[in-house]
Amino acid sequence: MLRRSPLLFLLLCAVLAEAQYEKYSFKSFPQTDIMPLESAYSYALEQYAAQNWAESVRYLELSLRLHRLLRDSEAFCGRNCSSVSRDRDSPTSDSSLRVVRHILLRAACLKKCKADFPVFKLSYPKRDLLETFEQRTPYKYVQYAHYQLNNLEKAVAAAHTFLKKNPGDPSLSKNMNYYKTLFDVEEHLTDLEEQPYESVFLKSVMLYNNGDFSSSARNMEQAITQYYESYSLCLAGCEGSFEILEFKDFYPTLADLFTDVLKCKVKCEEQLTPNVGGFFVEKFVATMYHYLQFSYYKLNDVKNAAPCAASYMLF
Repeated sequence: MLRRSPLLFLLLCAVLAEAQYEKYSFKSFPQTDIMPLESAYSYALEQYAAQNWAESVRYLELSLRLHRLLRDSEAFCGRNCSSVSRDRDSPTSDSSLRVVRHILLRAACLKKCKADFPVFKLSYPKRDLLETFEQRTPYKYVQYAHYQLNNLEKAVAAAHTFLKKNPGDPSLSKNMNYYKTLFDVEEHLTDLEEQPYESVFLKSVMLYNNGDFSSSARNMEQAITQYYESYSLCLAGCEGSFEILEFKDFYPTLADLFTDVLKCKVKCEEQLTPNVGGFFVEKFVATMYHYLQFSYYKLNDVKNAAPCAASYMLF
C-alpha cells in the first residue's frame, strides 16, 4: 500500500468505506432499519446457513451498521453527560453523598439523552455478541457470501477488514492468498472499519521517508488530534449499558460495574492500535510523537520538537 499514491489511496478508502456504510447515518438512521442487533445478526446467520447469500449479506451489513449506531450513540451520550460535575457541592458536605449526587446527576443526564435515540428502546445485545463485533467476526461471513455471489472485490475488502484485526487467522489468510491468484487485489485492500487517523498517519510516515518534513509534521499533528478524538469516544462508549449477571449487594455491584468500565477503558488503546503490513504498531502514540519530534528536529524547530520528545518519553 505504501507504494500507492497517497491521494489515490485516500480516495479509494473513502469510496469503499462509503459502499459499506452508504446507508449509515448516526443521527438520521432509517427507522425501517432499526431492530435489535441480536435479531439482525441471528437472521443473517440463518440465511447464511441456508445459502441465501444475498439476503445474508444484506442483514450482515445491516447488523454492522446497527452495531456502529449503538456504539456511536453510547459514545455521544457518554460525552454529552461527561460535563456533569460536582463543582457546586459544598466542600464540607459528606464525601459519600457527593459521589451519590454525581452518580444520580449523571444517570439523569444519560436517561434524558438516550430517550432521544430509538436504538436504546430495543433489547440491549449481550456482552459476548458485542465482543463478536469488536473482533470483526461478521466480516468472515460477509467475505464468503460475497465470494459466493461472485462479488470478488467486496469479498477481498471484507477479508482484508477482518485480517486487519486478526492478522494471524489461517482460514482468511488462505482465502486472501486464493483471491490473489484470481486478480490484482491491491486496490481493493481497504479496511472498512478504518479509523480516520490511520491513513493520515501512513501519509505522514511516507512524507517523512520522502524528506518532506514540513508536510509530515502537519499530517502527524492531524493524526494525533484525530487519534485522541477516537480515544475520547472509546472511553465515553465504555460507560454505556451493562449486563447484570447475578444478584449482589449494593457496593459489590458498584465495584463490579466500575471494574468493567475500567477494563473497557484500558482496552481502548489496544483497540485503536492500527495494523500496518500485518503487524500492530507497537506503542502507537509514542511512535507518532517520535516521528513528529524528528520532523521538527529536521526543520530546526527545537521549540516544537522538545515537547514532542517529552511526550514520547511518557510512553
